[in-house]
Amino acid sequence: MAGEQRFRARFDQTPVPQAMLALDGTMVLVNDALCRLLGRDRAELEGLDVRRLRHPRGVQPIPDPLPAVLAGTVDAGTWERTLTGPDGAAIPTMINAALLRDADGVPYGVATFVQDLSELRRAERALTRREALFEALQRQANDWTMVIDADAVLTYISPGVQGALGYVPESITGRSGWDFVHPDNLPEVQRSVARVAGRPGAGETVVFRGPDATGAWRWMENVFTNYLDDPDIAGIVCTGRDVTARVEAQEELRRRALRDELTGLANRTLLSDRLDQALARAARTGNTPVAVIFADLDQFKLVNDSWGHAAGDQLLVQVAGRLADAARQADTVARFGGDEFVVVCEDTDPPAAQAVAERLQEALAEPFDLDGRRAYIRASMGVAVSPPHSAPDLLRFADAAMYAAKSAGPGRVQLFDMTLAEDAADRLTLGNDLRDALARDELALHYQPVVELATGLVVGVEALARWPHPTRGLVSPQRFVEVAETGGFVSALNRWALHRAHRDAGQLRTRIPALPRIAVNISVRHLLDADLETDVMSAVSGDELRPGDLTLEITESALMDNPDRTCGLLERLRAIGVKTAIDDFGTGYSSLAYLNRLPVATLKIDRSFIRNITTDADSLAITTTVIGLARSMGLTTIAEGVETTEQLTLLQSLGCSAGQGFLWSPALAPDALADLLNRLPDGRFAVGTAEISRGSSPRSSLG
Repeated sequence: MAGEQRFRARFDQTPVPQAMLALDGTMVLVNDALCRLLGRDRAELEGLDVRRLRHPRGVQPIPDPLPAVLAGTVDAGTWERTLTGPDGAAIPTMINAALLRDADGVPYGVATFVQDLSELRRAERALTRREALFEALQRQANDWTMVIDADAVLTYISPGVQGALGYVPESITGRSGWDFVHPDNLPEVQRSVARVAGRPGAGETVVFRGPDATGAWRWMENVFTNYLDDPDIAGIVCTGRDVTARVEAQEELRRRALRDELTGLANRTLLSDRLDQALARAARTGNTPVAVIFADLDQFKLVNDSWGHAAGDQLLVQVAGRLADAARQADTVARFGGDEFVVVCEDTDPPAAQAVAERLQEALAEPFDLDGRRAYIRASMGVAVSPPHSAPDLLRFADAAMYAAKSAGPGRVQLFDMTLAEDAADRLTLGNDLRDALARDELALHYQPVVELATGLVVGVEALARWPHPTRGLVSPQRFVEVAETGGFVSALNRWALHRAHRDAGQLRTRIPALPRIAVNISVRHLLDADLETDVMSAVSGDELRPGDLTLEITESALMDNPDRTCGLLERLRAIGVKTAIDDFGTGYSSLAYLNRLPVATLKIDRSFIRNITTDADSLAITTTVIGLARSMGLTTIAEGVETTEQLTLLQSLGCSAGQGFLWSPALAPDALADLLNRLPDGRFAVGTAEISRGSSPRSSLG
């Protein structure tokens, strides 16, 4: 008994985890060290099959000898096993097992000794990581040292060259150093080495290309230092590193500084340099002409607004590719900014430049595929040719010609002449003046009556902007509206008109009991502006101008630019009482399917048709068709520019709803309009032929 107690005490106190197993694998005795290792109480372990201690994720590539020891077929065995520790942790262990026999040699149990390998495994992993890190550093090392003798033969190569360039040092020792320099860089490197060789202790740094072990060219930065007089070295030491990434990054920065990031074309900086060089060469060769073609995409904003900026960018990339392909090899194609492109052509007179521009137009004729959506895009192009102008002059003149082309219609080419430059300068000055005039509220609205042809009643007035310039006098509305459109602030002009109409309506309401509906013109740019709805709602707030008092006049082409978006906007405005009229109808291109969907109340027949309605069969046919179309769609019609009784009589016979023009009144200031309407007999204009022909024409009575 005392002997068993002493055995149990020594068993429990030994620091080596141990367990005594029955021959069926059940643990009958475990010591304290094993309990600590496994994080379990003795009561949990004793009586438990030892095989249930195996960790579920433990890997056992070779079967352990435990079953053979338990069976008595072998006396001992050693194996590794991952056991389950506290909270399911995996514990790597080494297990030694020995078969126990009684005095007669009969097996009665197995003694097992467990060694915790956790620290060993951690040390192995740390060592493996260090070895991997060292190997990676060696493999990725960018520095090496070589020595070449006076004949440029490699006499020493450091191990770093293998990690940097892939060469085994011994395989290239004895070869000429010149074998490892790119032919284009060889003269420069040889000159540098010769300079260093002539001065003991001298050094120079050279960057050149050299081949790595695969034959790929790498950029190398090498410092050559003269140690020819040092008997231990007797050569020129070359300390080098691979700087390919740095050189390529610098090249990329230079490329980005000179290339448009989206399209890869020359940017404005490179364009300016190329144009300066072209003009300098032209001057040296006897002023041979240099042409600049300035191209601006028509309706590019519509693509952006309809399909998003990603589609717009995709379109710009495709346009750039087509222009580059269509240009001559020696031409420079640049993206000037936004949707503007410039092509510089050397030794190109005006006819040749015109031919290049037409070839560029042809390149854009085919539809563009934008992720399955087709887009037809044309460009307005201006052409300017030297000599004697400078680069800025050529760009400015080509830009002026481009604006002239755009104002004449999409997809046109315009050659520059000096009148365009003068017009561009005047447009810039006038644009600045107009911005100031809007800020100071120096413009005014005049109102031209709209007369119902059957009754003579004034059913509305059209608000027309007037600008009394302080030095130029009265500026033509056509001129300053065009300036606002090309200057990009026509929305501001429309916004001013809406709010001025609001203010004038309050003044007119005090003098005219039944205020006629006021029509305000809205440009295509403002129609696409997200703020238009807010601007209109602001204009019809309060009692001065109510929603039922306002009509928006929008050109036919503006409505067709984005009919889906426009339809939703005009529907919301119609719901509160604001009506819409299509201005200058017949001069653009309308889809009848879309026209039928748009919440439009009135078609205004363009004055170009009314002017010739009594003498030109085509004008009469178009006017007749428009009136019939409007009637079938439940719309009213207004004839613009009615000036003669003959026109009036014909329009009445055709069933036109209303008209406006000098036959009744020009556009008048608010007070003059109120005076006129209050003077009219029964509040009506004369609309009978005999009545007007007696000499009581409202136009003559108004002066």
